[in-house]
Amino acid sequence: MKRLIGILLFVSILLFSCSSDKGQEGDPEEGKDSTWKKSVAELHIHNEDLEQSTLASLDKFCWEKDKGDICALEPRDPREITDEQNPFLTDKGETLTIRYDYLTHNLPAPDEYIVIQYQSKDHIGEEIEVFDTDRPEDGSPKIITPEESGKYYYTVHLKWTEKELGEAYFAFFINVKQDS
Repeated sequence: MKRLIGILLFVSILLFSCSSDKGQEGDPEEGKDSTWKKSVAELHIHNEDLEQSTLASLDKFCWEKDKGDICALEPRDPREITDEQNPFLTDKGETLTIRYDYLTHNLPAPDEYIVIQYQSKDHIGEEIEVFDTDRPEDGSPKIITPEESGKYYYTVHLKWTEKELGEAYFAFFINVKQDS
């Protein structure tokens, strides 16, 4: 009986000590000291009149624990991670708004938005201009859709470089309509 209790005690200690090591190695998102550093908000893309919208797919994210820690993420090809998204139909030269829902999750606002555009067959994307709105009440960045019809993929890179340190990658795609 004592031997059985001893074995159970040993197994319990072993299991308990293994579970307390979780988050010390592995994913950079785990084991952080703040709850918000374990999460990332949603990224919505919508047109000016809000008739069309899509939810971008989260690729990767990382929060740096200290200034010495470095997030060095490499995004995946956006075509690989947008398989389950519904097509987002847009017009040529249409303005799209990128809305990162950081306030809902009590996260800091990103300091920088970088958007890379890929045509459906391109292997190398091209950084496109991201601009802020001229309405101060809506500080969401915007992009302009291409003037040529077709399918375009996007990687959105969010960076935190000031108060907090981190980065996140999202992906989405659009179909620019032919003239009717």
